[in-house]
Amino acid sequence: MQHELPTAGLVVEQGSSDAWEGTVVLLVAMTSDVEDVLTAGTMSCPSCSGSLRPWGYARMRVLHGSGGTRRRVRPRRARCRGCEVTHVLAPSDSLPRRAHLLELVVAGLLAHHGGVGHRKIAARVGVCPDTVRRWIRRATANAPGLIGRARLWSFQMGDDTVVSIPAGTVVGDLLNAVGRAATAVRRRFGVRLPAGLTTWEIAGRVLAGRLLAPPCVPERSSRSRGLVRPLRADVVTSTATPRPRTPRDPQLRHHRECRSGRFHAHQE
Repeated sequence: MQHELPTAGLVVEQGSSDAWEGTVVLLVAMTSDVEDVLTAGTMSCPSCSGSLRPWGYARMRVLHGSGGTRRRVRPRRARCRGCEVTHVLAPSDSLPRRAHLLELVVAGLLAHHGGVGHRKIAARVGVCPDTVRRWIRRATANAPGLIGRARLWSFQMGDDTVVSIPAGTVVGDLLNAVGRAATAVRRRFGVRLPAGLTTWEIAGRVLAGRLLAPPCVPERSSRSRGLVRPLRADVVTSTATPRPRTPRDPQLRHHRECRSGRFHAHQE
């Protein structure tokens, strides 16, 4: 991680065709300066470090914020001159594959940390209760890794107080860590930050769009069609001879074939 907060250029995830209509989503802190950065060729490609150039726009999206606000966003697209890979430049206070801004999701998570149920939270923020439940589940699952990332940001921004008082919930610890990291960025750069840079955009850079990211799918074995499990130690180190198999009783086999109907089929 660099010690300066650049205007743009943080890879979030490999998206599919329905995620901002692009292959790679990049979070940018100041969308108003994206055009100048792309025209100057100072933004580098995350895949090959080549120069990114303007390459049209993605489809229009409507992002829902707190208080019933809506923001119409049409992200800029860029193409690398080296590897010819296209990228979508999304605002850093948004979440990939989500129609809600970061401020709205954080408001719901804060209410959950305060002990409010998901149905009441849904009524407050104006979304479906199932959506709030997914927010809570994804944020809880991703919290351990994001807490470490936020603490790393705080340490590199000059905040030596890495150990904080536990909030009581893992979601509360995550929100505290992200808030400390955003405060450390403000304290370190001060007036050198762009005038229009909001705290939510800084928090989005800290989270890297992974607050509601889906969990990683573990690799599966082609032989067992399940998770790859290590062999048992007693089986590997055992030198005992295996017990010989007892031959099957022919009368029992004849009885089973008669019950299943295979004996009559063979007779015909």
